[in-house]
Amino acid sequence: MKWVLTLESFVSRLPKTYFVKYSSDLTGISGIESSMNVKIIHMLIKAIFDEVIILEDMTTDQIDEWVKSLKKGDIVWSYSSRVLEETPTNKEKKKVLDYFYGKVNRKRGIDFRINDNFTKSKSDYYDILKEYDFMPKTCFTKEEALKTMKFPIVAKIDKGSNGIGVQKFNTKEELKSSKSVFDLYSEYIDHNHEFRVFVLDGKIIYIVERIEKYKDKSNINSKSKNDILEFVYIPQEIENFPYLRKIQNVAKAVDEELGSHTQSIYSIDLLITPDEKVKVIESNSKSQLGPYAFMEVCKHIVDIPYQAKLLIEKVRNLYLANEYKEFKTQINKSLHPISYKNTSIDDELLKALKGFDDTTF
Repeated sequence: MKWVLTLESFVSRLPKTYFVKYSSDLTGISGIESSMNVKIIHMLIKAIFDEVIILEDMTTDQIDEWVKSLKKGDIVWSYSSRVLEETPTNKEKKKVLDYFYGKVNRKRGIDFRINDNFTKSKSDYYDILKEYDFMPKTCFTKEEALKTMKFPIVAKIDKGSNGIGVQKFNTKEELKSSKSVFDLYSEYIDHNHEFRVFVLDGKIIYIVERIEKYKDKSNINSKSKNDILEFVYIPQEIENFPYLRKIQNVAKAVDEELGSHTQSIYSIDLLITPDEKVKVIESNSKSQLGPYAFMEVCKHIVDIPYQAKLLIEKVRNLYLANEYKEFKTQINKSLHPISYKNTSIDDELLKALKGFDDTTF
């Protein structure tokens, strides 16, 4: 979707917005089939951004030509929720990505947004921030954990996600007898609430509460190392959010210590303890964005066109109506959820989605 306006001759053209991606693993809406989720995300991208750039399809020469075409005021958002593993193929992809980032960064007058990694692993993250009170006591060997840690503890691998590679050990005996290999060990933090906070330019722009999707299935107290933890992500009302100031102070410290630049978009996973302290689990610059989170982040990056705003409202209602239908119990337990009142599913939107071509941008 491109906006074309006839203006006075001294105005060369309006700034444009570009969505740059190298993977399609944006997540979707609870209760909506996966194929429909892909359509929803693609429809939003097409409506909000002027152009979509697929880096996997580009050579360095093509990147050079594209960067030359950028004009002052253009907005470039490079997004991925995937960390490239160390393989020969991915090393070549990484070279192209690094080349692209370098070229755009050197282009003056461009508002370049990126959610690139600012730590290589969970171990790096804990090591850098270990002196802060909001971090749990952590060590990096099983032997040290057995000698110095207070149980229960949570053991993790460096590059797991969705709870994979995470296991809780209630006693030293349990850890001693485990044959699983982990990279770090943290003292378990008792908590009343768990949140994911999205940060842009050092400012908190979006908060969701993470509540276990199915209480009788996998959770941190019963899961084995390779089980997946499933959560419901419930959007929170930022205005008058009870712990906003404390969380903002944590985000400021993370910014300062990790050297994240002003164009960085990332999330912080944190806990609220029974005595109302904020404790950090980890930070992630590769956070997956479902439709609601994607829309919230876009509102802080792009001047969204009017027609796209109408679409966003319909998708928002679809998201909230489905979430309330499926996870009413979790929503009612949530600390400070947004209002789910007067939300409904738009039949015209569903009809449009079924006929929407999501195979190309």
